[in-house]
Amino acid sequence: MNTFKKYFFFLTLSLGLVWTGCVDNEFDEPENTLTIDDDDVMSISDVLDMLGDSTTIDFTEDNLGESPVYVRGTVNADDASGNFFKVISFQDETDALSVIPDRNELNAEFQIGKTIYIKLQGLTLTFDAGLPRLGYGIVASRLQRIPDILVNDFLFAGGPGEEIVPEVITIADFLQNPNAYYNKLIQLDSVEFSLAFAGQTYADADNSEGPQSINAIIQDCADNEVILRNSGFADFANELIPSERGTLMAIASVFNDDLQLFIRDLNDVQFSAARCDGSGTQAGEEITIQSIQDRWYQFGADKAENGFITGTVISDRNVGQVNSRNIILQNGEDGIVVRFTGDHSYDLGDELKITVSGREVSEFRGLLQLNEIPLFNAEVTGSGELPTAKEMTVSEILQDNNTFESTRVLIKNATLSGGSTFSGTVRVNDGTDEIIIFTFDDSEYANEPVPLGNVDVTGIVSQFDETVQLVINGVGDIEGGTVDPGNEDRITVQSIQDKFYNEGASSADVGYIEGVVISDRNTGQVNGQNIFFQDGDYGILVRFTGDHNFNLGQRLRISVTGAELSEFRELLQINNVPLANASVIGSENLPEPVELTVNDILQNNNRYESTRVLVKGAMLSGSATFAGNITVDDGSGEIVIFTFNTTSYANDAVPTGIVDVTAIVTQFNETVQLLLNDPEAEIEGGTVDPGGDEVNTGFENYNDDEPIDKEGWMTIATKGTRTWFSSSFSGDRFAECEAWQDSNPETEAWLITPTINTDEKSIFSFQSAKAFWKHQGLSVWISADFTDFADANWIELDQAVLADDSFDDFDLIDSGDIDLKDYLSGNVRVGFLYQGTSAQNTTKSRIDNVMLK
Repeated sequence: MNTFKKYFFFLTLSLGLVWTGCVDNEFDEPENTLTIDDDDVMSISDVLDMLGDSTTIDFTEDNLGESPVYVRGTVNADDASGNFFKVISFQDETDALSVIPDRNELNAEFQIGKTIYIKLQGLTLTFDAGLPRLGYGIVASRLQRIPDILVNDFLFAGGPGEEIVPEVITIADFLQNPNAYYNKLIQLDSVEFSLAFAGQTYADADNSEGPQSINAIIQDCADNEVILRNSGFADFANELIPSERGTLMAIASVFNDDLQLFIRDLNDVQFSAARCDGSGTQAGEEITIQSIQDRWYQFGADKAENGFITGTVISDRNVGQVNSRNIILQNGEDGIVVRFTGDHSYDLGDELKITVSGREVSEFRGLLQLNEIPLFNAEVTGSGELPTAKEMTVSEILQDNNTFESTRVLIKNATLSGGSTFSGTVRVNDGTDEIIIFTFDDSEYANEPVPLGNVDVTGIVSQFDETVQLVINGVGDIEGGTVDPGNEDRITVQSIQDKFYNEGASSADVGYIEGVVISDRNTGQVNGQNIFFQDGDYGILVRFTGDHNFNLGQRLRISVTGAELSEFRELLQINNVPLANASVIGSENLPEPVELTVNDILQNNNRYESTRVLVKGAMLSGSATFAGNITVDDGSGEIVIFTFNTTSYANDAVPTGIVDVTAIVTQFNETVQLLLNDPEAEIEGGTVDPGGDEVNTGFENYNDDEPIDKEGWMTIATKGTRTWFSSSFSGDRFAECEAWQDSNPETEAWLITPTINTDEKSIFSFQSAKAFWKHQGLSVWISADFTDFADANWIELDQAVLADDSFDDFDLIDSGDIDLKDYLSGNVRVGFLYQGTSAQNTTKSRIDNVMLK
């Protein structure tokens, strides 16, 4: 290694500039105050060579000497566009590197083209997720950023740097030898974005959860591919990715196993040539849909001829009946499904011109389609009338459906049957044969009533596997017939129960029911299609054909004429009720719950199912929170309250002591159970673990050798019998665990905090100490679905700094502030885990001063 001179030459440079507000990328040239002697500068390749066979090196006076040593390069990428975040990439004639200061708007001082000097003593060089990078030490296996307050102690801006000419390579070069290009400015010629990304935005800047980065795919004509990563914060995030082919300049990078490229701004993307397959422009001669059909059905041709097709969109994207990437296009008497690479915006009646050169022709579930058509291959040329529907009989359609597929047809004097609404399958019979209209449950017209009598049906011929079917755009495609006005008498829920249980009835009588919604759709505890509905003292589950918007306490009138009566998991329900059959007629207080014992409920659960009951003088057990099963015991018997893990109150604390419970009686297979809407309102009495307020502790209120199980904390031994216990020294009390002299060969003990609501407080810290080091037995974990220990899923808090053999025995080491939201959100619990063996792994571990803020 070279011996470095220990002096500077001062010229003119202003190093103390402060930049505020919006950054103007037109900078005044800083005057020079400092240059660094070349003998004090290492080349980038020499710096990288110091790694040797290691993956990490800390630069110190031991390996560099006392006098400052620098690496110098020309900035090849900055954060001006927002696509790079708190990183500077630079290169010299030997190699390239990057550095990560903890500072925004770095382009104010270190813009592209400027010389940067970086003092090495005090920094760390490592492979950060595979990428050679300089930073400020490593914590929890992660390279740390240079603190903002220290940035100007390590980074110095010089004048204009050496001109950077991008190295022209191929994607194959990068894939075969990526290490040679990391952090360098490279150039790829004759490349294009894959069809899945062409025409889309570079990133998702407007995502409801915040700007999202996107990994777009760059490919060449030999189908070699590499990721181009685009930040959701980039100023070009909402710009459209070009469809053409051309030259790309980018910084070569890597993240773990993924090779990546980053552009500095859109000037790095110069695409204007036709794509590798010749597409991307409206080129070629017009070809017909009929010719595509003929080539497929007669010769099996799975690629379209060179050219474009024209036609009119005959499917309505707004009703939810056709996939959002699909259109049905008709020209003359011929039609075809066109499937794009992304969601389209083409409306019913739009006239389109679509380049299809070489595009895939295939069948999906028996229906012919042009597949994977880039959105940019289509253009709207106008808007006009829909093609006239061809009058046909059902028999004619079924005998030659390939000829008429994806075209509009008219079937006259038919009758409809099979359901009271269009949701699902409706049969069309014109006397010659029968064909179905298929409608998704969430289509706009799914719950519209099916007309009775003779009708004329305009539909699009379609197919699903072996079934020929029709697609309609709405009820306006059905002319004639009459709709049942629904003149019904009121019937009671009690009569429905009696007919089912006593007579085995499988459908409801003619009529409607009235009652009150007693289940809360907003908690996530009841399926979005279901309501619990109570009429007087009787209740029933009503399942609609789609998600409803009926709220707790609303009074409904529901037409149930002929509706299916059945049991789902042993619970009686009125099934497949169209949403249109229900109307809100008022709002009122919930029915008073009937006071019953648990034994009363279990002995006659069919009578009380789907109604509100009150169980008094009970105790709750089974878990600290409501998620899962909570046992209710009133002395007469036991029944469970069941709560999904995703329910809004799942992680609320279960009260202890004597309580009164108001709930809905329900059933799952052979298990009779209760359902809550709101534990806070429906469970009276008892006391609740205050949770997060008890997290902060120094474990003072314990006696020596007492298990840590007060104030909402839990201790669990999963191997052996040792648990975390309280101990003290010189007046300081703490939690402690060890495997030394254990009678069991293995020790595994958990110390689990009370519930923490991260929406209120999420910064977690503690101190740890070790003694008699043999191994690292301590780790820290977090769970968001802790009901009982056996079912909990845990994620390690790997940001936590833990005492290890680098620290003195019994010294309390700060964990650092850990934002629990970096791992999980909502109601969580943190667990300290000690693992050891009595034979060898006997290190003593301590925890103290747990803090939540």
